[in-house]
Order: sequence, then structure tokens, then C-alpha cells
Amino acid sequence: MATTKVKNWWLIFTLSLLIALLGIVVMMKPVEAFAALVFYFAFMTMFSGFFNFFFALYNRKNLDSWGWFLFLGILEVVLGIALFLQPHITALALVLYVGFWLTFKAVLGIGYSFELKKLGFRDWWLNLLGAIITLIFSFLMIINPIFGAISIVYLTGITLLLTGIFGIYLSFQLKNVEDVVARA
Repeated sequence: MATTKVKNWWLIFTLSLLIALLGIVVMMKPVEAFAALVFYFAFMTMFSGFFNFFFALYNRKNLDSWGWFLFLGILEVVLGIALFLQPHITALALVLYVGFWLTFKAVLGIGYSFELKKLGFRDWWLNLLGAIITLIFSFLMIINPIFGAISIVYLTGITLLLTGIFGIYLSFQLKNVEDVVARA
């Protein structure tokens, strides 16, 4: 029987450990974490705009669609400045952004769970449980932005911690794929 080996499983482990540690820091410093998240979100929007703007200018002779990159760049810069000037709007946008990002991560986690089941892991459902919990938290943030704005730090911290823990668990499962496949 051919064996399967998952390479670089430690990349998932390292990322998951960092996500879990970020979750702990966010919960320990809630006010600072929320303010940092709001300003980081505004900064990254503006930063992305500058990159798209300069990309468009440098490639105006090489790309027929350079104008779209220019338009997007200008739009993001203006939006980033507006987000800096209106932190309450940024807070709401941040709640929705984090909610959708965590929804995406949860859906990926559900997919990984069924991949583990397919590979023959008996406790694949633990990863599924973590992904479902993440999905519930993310839906709460999206459905009720006021609730999300009040509790974003704690929900984000808990969700990051759970995502990290279940990602660490997934990484060890991936490390052991070769052993499980060989026993089958």
C-alpha cells in the first residue's frame, strides 16, 4: 500500500500557535486591542491603496487595465483617510470584516475536518466542532453589528484562540497522516 506524507505540517502549527497567542493578548488588553484593530484596519486600507496606485502608474504602458488599478488605489486611499477620520464607522466596518473573515476560516475548518475523516482519523469531529463554534461566533458578529462592536475584542480573542487551538490539533493530525494511512 502506498503511503501519504504531509510535508511542512509545522507551517500550520506555527500559524495556529501565533493565532492562539494573539487571541490571548487581545483578551488581556481589550481597550488597547480594539483601538489598535480600528486604526490598523484604516491604515491597511490606505496602504493597499498606495500600492495599487503606484502599481497602476508603473504599469500604465504594460497593462490595458491599469486604469482600474489606479481607480482602486485612489478609492482605497480616500477610504483609508475617511476610516482614520471616522473611527466609529471604522469600528463597524471592522466588525463586519472580522465576521466575514472568521466565517471563511470556519468554512475552511469544516472542509479540513471532512478531509481528516476521509483519511481515517476517528476524532476528526473535534476539528469540525471547533469550526462550527467559530462559525457561530462569526455569524453573531455579522448579524448584530452592535453586539459585535461591544464584544468584538472578546469574541475575536476567543475565536482566535479556538482557531489556533484547533489549527494546532489539525497540524498534529497532518503530521501523523503517514502513520494512519500505513495502518489502514
